[in-house]
Amino acid sequence: MHYYKLDFPQDQITSYVFDVVRAVVPKMKLDDVFEKKNEIANAVKGELNEAMINYGYDIIKALVTDIDPDSEVKTAMNKINAAERQKVAAQYEGDAARILIVEKAKAEAESKRLQGQGIADQRREIARGLEESVDVLNGVGINSQEASALIVVV
Repeated sequence: MHYYKLDFPQDQITSYVFDVVRAVVPKMKLDDVFEKKNEIANAVKGELNEAMINYGYDIIKALVTDIDPDSEVKTAMNKINAAERQKVAAQYEGDAARILIVEKAKAEAESKRLQGQGIADQRREIARGLEESVDVLNGVGINSQEASALIVVV
């Protein structure tokens, strides 16, 4: 026959649970509390089992099923999450604007390069045409100076 040394074991267990939670949770960031429920449950189980085994209780498992912060904490968390989302959105918008500026600059540079190449090709063709004209005029007995004068008049 087992004799229990506690008058109100449920109250004692509850007190131990709250003690462990008050010891473990403040060491964590609030977001981690939600993500690390299993760690909190393991800490509760370990501490509770150690304390209660002497009274005839063997704690098999502790469950953390719900984390319900104060309403002010919830409001603050929602504001933090909204601000974080706005920050990310602003970063994406900034990146998109930067990409557009860079791409526009690249397009303008390519356009100017092609325009320059077109002007150079045009001038080369004009010079080639002038050279051919002078050669033709030389062929009919007109010297280079006279040919140049004729070409300028035309």
